Amino acid sequence: MNPTTALLLQGILHCAERDEEVPLYKVLAFFDYVNHSLPTYQEFKESMQRAINLGLIEIRDGDVQPSISFKIWRESKPDSLNLHQERNELTQFLSYQPKLDAKPVFVLVTEREYQDALEMYHRKKE
Repeated sequence: MNPTTALLLQGILHCAERDEEVPLYKVLAFFDYVNHSLPTYQEFKESMQRAINLGLIEIRDGDVQPSISFKIWRESKPDSLNLHQERNELTQFLSYQPKLDAKPVFVLVTEREYQDALEMYHRKKE
């Protein structure tokens, strides 16, 4: 399982605690904060596709949000989990999910939108 998927989902979940829908640059900021690096567009796209295929996230107007089922999964875990423990739980959860990566899905985030989100993140970081 690609660790990028777990980090991406974790970023969406935590960023959505404040906002219902999360701009991509905030997800990238979380990813950089936790992982000290940013995913390539290909890694990002594959992780988004897996998360969408599993019904864990939704995209609306260029923003992402966790699905109800993903929120329920997180609520079933102790609040006391730190980020590392939570990512381990998430990685384990994802390892039990069916391999739906081959299922075609139209990922609504283009490479240009990804690059725009990266630029926005870097501007806000300065």
